[in-house]
Amino acid sequence: MSKESKVLDYLRTHKRGITSMQAIELFKATRLSAIIFELRKKHNIVTITEHGISEDGHTYPYARYVYLNEEKDTIPFWKKLLKKKNNA
Repeated sequence: MSKESKVLDYLRTHKRGITSMQAIELFKATRLSAIIFELRKKHNIVTITEHGISEDGHTYPYARYVYLNEEKDTIPFWKKLLKKKNNA
């Protein structure tokens, strides 16, 4: 099974999506953005920018890729999460 197939399967079964660090740990996929670029040609995948805090207290952005499909609960789930973040 290719890394692209593994990432797509993961995205379909995990509604919170995947980050680059998860892709490296799970699939040894060091170029997640390239995989996502190819998957977007056939699938509805969005990028959510999140922020982490480093050990020295600085914030840094990172991408989380999420598969949006026809399931009714996927889009409202992310709308609620983004609304929470924007209000925080």
